This record gives sequence, structure tokens and C-alpha cells, in this order.
Amino acid sequence: MKTAVPVIRDSEDSPISEHFGSAPFFVIFAEDDDALEYWARTERTGEHRCAPVEEFLSLGVGRVISAGMGRGAMGRLSAANIEVRFVGDPSISLTELRRGLASDELTLSTDGGICLEHHGHGSRSQHRNGKGHGSGQGGGCNH
Repeated sequence: MKTAVPVIRDSEDSPISEHFGSAPFFVIFAEDDDALEYWARTERTGEHRCAPVEEFLSLGVGRVISAGMGRGAMGRLSAANIEVRFVGDPSISLTELRRGLASDELTLSTDGGICLEHHGHGSRSQHRNGKGHGSGQGGGCNH
């Protein structure tokens, strides 16, 4: 099974993006393989760009790990049987995440990063870490 993670840069030391839908890149990897595949946000197409389910399925992604996402994206991923998990520390880097997965020392939750308000309406949502975000990034997907 492959895992997709939203990241800020296309490099191993990249921090995880706190905003799933507006992440500049996704990195895709299998836990038993050192290879990393980076997928730029500009490559995402279709009606549901926040949760590119079809693209993930075509790449063999069975799990998404994120710091936070909206309920809509989570619902679309879950409906496609793509497992959604959240990291407790949104400042974790891709390297730290992969190391934690490999050593089985990383705790992932099933609901810790859900943004409770719908995005794109000018409101400010709150992640569980208290950092607000809203539609200030072009009115698009902000999770």
C-alpha cells in the first residue's frame, strides 16, 4: 500500500503541509521502499481538487496522512476506501514521519486534524492546535 502526504516542498526534509487541499505537493511512497514520488498541486485536476481521489487510486494510494483537512475531503477519501490518518504534531517533517512509521513509534489519529468549519466562505476555521485558517489563499481549498 502506498501513502500520500501533503508537503510544502518536493524534498525529503520538507515539513508536512498543515492545509491538505492547498499543499503545493504530495509525496507518495510505500513504507517498504525508499523511493519518493512527488506530485505537484498543479497536476491535480477535476471537480474535487481538494481530494484528488481518482488520481490517488490510479497511483495505488491506500492511505493519506495529513496534519489537517476539511470534512469534505475526508469524506471523499473515506468513500473511496482510502484510509485517512492525522499526525499529532503539524510541524513534523517528512523524514521524521517516515522514520516514525518505520519504527512504529508514530501515533496517528483518525479525527485529530479535521477542520470543523467548511472552507471557502471567509470564515476562520480552527485546527485542534488553535491555528486559524480560512479563505485567505485565493478562496480555494484551504485544508
